[in-house]
Amino acid sequence: MAALFSRPYEKAAVSRWAGGVLGLAVWAYLWFWTPNIGLDPAATKQLGLLCLTLIYWVFWVFPDYGVALLFALGLILTGLAKADVVLGGFASTTWFMTLGVLGLGAAITGSGLFYRLSLQLVRFFPLNYYWQIIALGLMGIVVMALIPQQSARTAIISQMLVNLSESLGYKNPSRASTGLFVASFLGLGQLGFLFLTGSTTSLIAWGLLPPDVRAQFTWGYWFLAALPPTLVVVAIILLSTMFLYRPESQAQVSYKMVQNQLEVLGPLSQKEWITLGVLFFTVGGWLTISYHGIDGAWISLISLCVLVNTGVLGWGMLKKGIDWELLIYMGATLSIPTLLTQAKIDEWLVGWISPLIVPFLERPALSFVIIALIAYGTKLIFTSFLTVVTLTVALLPLSVDMGISPWIMATIILVASEVWFFPFQVDWHTLAYSTTEGKGFTYPLMSRINPFYALAYILALIVAIPYWRYLGLMG
Repeated sequence: MAALFSRPYEKAAVSRWAGGVLGLAVWAYLWFWTPNIGLDPAATKQLGLLCLTLIYWVFWVFPDYGVALLFALGLILTGLAKADVVLGGFASTTWFMTLGVLGLGAAITGSGLFYRLSLQLVRFFPLNYYWQIIALGLMGIVVMALIPQQSARTAIISQMLVNLSESLGYKNPSRASTGLFVASFLGLGQLGFLFLTGSTTSLIAWGLLPPDVRAQFTWGYWFLAALPPTLVVVAIILLSTMFLYRPESQAQVSYKMVQNQLEVLGPLSQKEWITLGVLFFTVGGWLTISYHGIDGAWISLISLCVLVNTGVLGWGMLKKGIDWELLIYMGATLSIPTLLTQAKIDEWLVGWISPLIVPFLERPALSFVIIALIAYGTKLIFTSFLTVVTLTVALLPLSVDMGISPWIMATIILVASEVWFFPFQVDWHTLAYSTTEGKGFTYPLMSRINPFYALAYILALIVAIPYWRYLGLMG
């Protein structure tokens, strides 16, 4: 997420200025003219602030977390909402859950445990192309559960993938090397919806759910509910990768790279042992919440305390390894659903969007496809993070009319927000490309997989319907 927040000032100045003027114009119209659009004057003004915020996010006028703070201050200073409501996100269990998870991710990354586990997983499979495609796909999925930041996962793994490609005797970049990256990206970035901690977008979507739904969807139950659609995507993408990125030459099998890297790392260090123990404690605690009754947020916070007080996470790593920009953003935006409900803006939004979906309520598969296509279109303008926040807030009230759990609505949006059609839509791809100096893959080759993802996500949502009915998540 930090990489995302560093991009606004790389945007063209003209675009940022245009967005700034447009946002102010829309805000001024709704604030000073308060047109009759079906809301009371106070709600119309609040909508004006929300539109200003969204436009500034889209055009990267200021950093995302800075805009979120402006939105919160605007509501407080104008008396449109109370401070304890607007900034309630900073006191929520979602915020503390995210803090603990980011701290654990920083420890796994900084101690070298993440890299060691990745090498061991690659070593476990036969060192030929097709087996390594499977290994890299599984590796990405495993580490995704541990580190929610896509940029951190990608930065560490990218150079290892280039070395692996060279060990197999492939040119860099080539069709085969691109295939290795495609397989690893499956878990590193394209399946963030599988785990509650799979991505920062999953965490914030969870935070936007009603409290009773959040309590229901613990780490283990989230994984259980999201597993079947994930398996559909994994099967389609791995098979497509093997077909689209067949190597140009026969692999020259060698474990030398993997073995050399493991020898350099040496035996597990004290910090790695502590981190590994904390990791088992955290995951075990999340999976057994129904027995001990301790909220997952406090389990992750206990883990953070252990890592800090044992010296695994020093102050330097806390500053660099934890995404404080994300935490500020979450603290200032998690209250949006409550604010919209109080102002009845959520009902107003549903009135605008429902004509697209309500006619198909009797056919959930079709309504799921329509919501996914709305997300696909939104993703052309918004980042994944902003797509999830915007559509979750707007569409969550519709889950009652559709007879589905709010979690399903959030999951449809999370799944569909993973799609990408152009390089600018996935900043972690750009990070991988720059980290490897363009040696790992080319975008013309990488983009071949895009239509398969778009199709796989929709098929996965349709296939999941009987399973979600079995779980009682939809009628």
